[in-house]
Amino acid sequence: RVFASSRSLQTKWWDISVTPATVRRTWKPHNSPVLDMCLDASDGLLATASSDRTARVWDIAGGYCTHAFKGHTGLVLKVLFHPDLDHPKLLTASEDCSVRVWNLVDRSCQA
Repeated sequence: RVFASSRSLQTKWWDISVTPATVRRTWKPHNSPVLDMCLDASDGLLATASSDRTARVWDIAGGYCTHAFKGHTGLVLKVLFHPDLDHPKLLTASEDCSVRVWNLVDRSCQA
């Protein structure tokens, strides 16, 4: 799986297991450009960081947003899933020099 975002605000999921590569899904995850993306350890979720100061988590197969996290005062520059699937968390870093830890179970900000 390869994911790409553009200035058109679209994100595309490319299937590169076939020739030629084909787009499996196209969607608009944010109202501002996507600055970073990350897959979780199961390869079932995609996190996006945006200049709209939010991070979102997407169910790849279903094509829908499972979580939308707000709380940074600057652009969200980095998203990273906790590697342990038994502790579903998303870490975000912002240009405001803050780092947040989001619990994917109860949707709370833990740090």
